[in-house]
Amino acid sequence: MKLPLHVPIELFTLAEGAAVHLFEKGMKKITRDIEDAEAKEEAPRSFNLRFTVLPILDTGTAKVTVELVSVKLAPSRAAVTGVQMDRSSGQMVLTEAQQTSVEMTDNVTPIRGEPR
Repeated sequence: MKLPLHVPIELFTLAEGAAVHLFEKGMKKITRDIEDAEAKEEAPRSFNLRFTVLPILDTGTAKVTVELVSVKLAPSRAAVTGVQMDRSSGQMVLTEAQQTSVEMTDNVTPIRGEPR
C-alpha cells in the first residue's frame, strides 16, 4: 500500500497553483480597470481571495477551497449635462440643454482669407 506524500502547504503549490492563478486574475482585472479611460484614475481598487478549510474529522483530512470572491473596481467617471424643465404642456418635460452659441471676439482670424 502506497501512502500519500505529505508536503507542507505553501501558497504557490496549493491546489496546483490555483491561489497564485486567482491572485494574477484579480490583478489583471484591476490593471485593466486602471487603464480604462472611463474609470476614475485615483479611485482605490481591491480584490479578495478567500481560503475556506472544511475539516472532515472522521478521515483526518480537510477540504481547502480557494476563491476570488470579490473584485472592487473604480466607479465610472460621471457624465454631466444640463436639462431644461418645461411644464407648459401641463406635464413635466425635460430636454437636454444644447450649447450651440459660440462667443465671437475681435481676436478671430479669418479662415482662407474670408472676410470678417
